[in-house]
Amino acid sequence: MKQKPILIVVIIVILITGAGFFIYKNNKNNKNFLLEKDTEEKRILSEVLPEKIEGTSIKNQEEDNKITNNKLNLSESEFKKSNKQSQEDSQINQKDYNNNQQNNKELTEIKTKTHQRLEISFFKGIWTQPGGEEKVLNSDIKKMLEDGVNIFAISVLYHTNPDGTVKIVSLGPQWEYNSEVGYLNLIKTAHNGGLGVYLELDFDHWWEDQQFSNLSEKIKDNFIKSVKTAIIHWAEIAEKEKVELFSPINEPTNVLGKKEGIKLVENILPEIKKKFKGKTNVKLFGIEIGDFSPYGTISGYDYASVNVYAIDTSNKEFISYIQNNVIPYMKNLVQKYELKGYLFGEIGIPADNKEQAKLFEQFFNLTWDDTKGYFISAWGPKFDLNDPFPDMEFTNSPAEEVIKKWYKNY
Repeated sequence: MKQKPILIVVIIVILITGAGFFIYKNNKNNKNFLLEKDTEEKRILSEVLPEKIEGTSIKNQEEDNKITNNKLNLSESEFKKSNKQSQEDSQINQKDYNNNQQNNKELTEIKTKTHQRLEISFFKGIWTQPGGEEKVLNSDIKKMLEDGVNIFAISVLYHTNPDGTVKIVSLGPQWEYNSEVGYLNLIKTAHNGGLGVYLELDFDHWWEDQQFSNLSEKIKDNFIKSVKTAIIHWAEIAEKEKVELFSPINEPTNVLGKKEGIKLVENILPEIKKKFKGKTNVKLFGIEIGDFSPYGTISGYDYASVNVYAIDTSNKEFISYIQNNVIPYMKNLVQKYELKGYLFGEIGIPADNKEQAKLFEQFFNLTWDDTKGYFISAWGPKFDLNDPFPDMEFTNSPAEEVIKKWYKNY
């Protein structure tokens, strides 16, 4: 009686084992059938899909199956056509990339001649109007030399961020990602053409109606630190390129105020001289700053310069201002700080002045034997018509002939 349950259990085990073997065999046959059916599809898909079909997770397999169904909706001819188009698109993209690389190379490289720093004892310089440097240098160097010009002024512009740090401004869209190289190419182009280079740094700032001294200490510290870093960087470049004349900052007292401006140009000079062996210039805004000796010294610089424009004044008043105010003030700086001389860092007479040529003649007669040079504004037309600053062009006018006479013959 006790053996009957054991017999029943044995029978049940046999039945379960047989059923399991049958299911396994059936699934194996089905799997082999599916694998054989999918072989050709997998061969095609392996060329298209980025992942292997075999060995994927269940989730990836479901995603692959969706892609598979979409791909297999294409007929064989459509698939070949699509594949051919992809190859052609790839070739076009590669060609565009190569062209872009070549264009980028052309933008970033310029062939240079070996340049030895020019020894210029009297500066016969010019400015273009803002934004015109590249165009003028590429077209007018021969004419400049014919007019007696011996040095070309270049201003490296920096924008000041709200936190006081500064960022270089590109010369145009083509230099957006190579801003520094754009300015370098201006230097190289001028030198290649036989001109000297006057390089200055111009820091565009946003506190025109608020004195620098009233800004937060953090902003002031950021600005001065960033400015000093930029100055030293460009002093190194100026030496490498054998620039003839270098100004660390345009109108320092106008940007920083009298105290901080003079302090900056004094403190940065020893650092500049470690990097740059050419001549240096303190580029002042105007004589209106008066005596700045309580705040520092400009001794050690080669020159100091002043900017003068005959704007909103009569010709008579302008000449009187130069004779009675500018010349005495600048001669006093030369004597007091033992400079080699003073320069007119910017001098301009509006193009709409009907007596522009006559006023230039009077100006040269008054100042020529007293100064060490000029940087006249402006060679070429006005490029930014929205700029409210007056048009200063003197080229292709009687004024150019007057400038040529003085630059060429004296």
